[in-house]
Amino acid sequence: MNIDEAIAFALTGEVLTPPMNVSAQSAAEFVAWLADVGWDMSRLRAQRAQTTSAGKAWPYPVAAAERSQVGAAQWFAILRGVVAASGVNELSGPINSSAPPTAADLRLLAEVPPHHVHGV
Repeated sequence: MNIDEAIAFALTGEVLTPPMNVSAQSAAEFVAWLADVGWDMSRLRAQRAQTTSAGKAWPYPVAAAERSQVGAAQWFAILRGVVAASGVNELSGPINSSAPPTAADLRLLAEVPPHHVHGV
């Protein structure tokens, strides 16, 4: 799998091969190609929602061996660029600040850095 196929897989969960003139390093072109093959913003958002509601990671993980053409930092930069260009990472609605904190929120609120502990 080349880097472009790996990025497509990370977003769609499908093995897709972009044409030679389309590269994930040009995020806008890559997103346009994804839309041309049926993966527009609404479908990507639906895929993300379905995957994350099932408790799975999205974008889909891609093994380092499958993306060996680039290092981890470059991989994540390219992936983030394509996700941002697709509009999928935008919030779909306002954040409800009056919602009660979740268990994860409460756990984080209970954590105190060691230098803030008094009387030790």
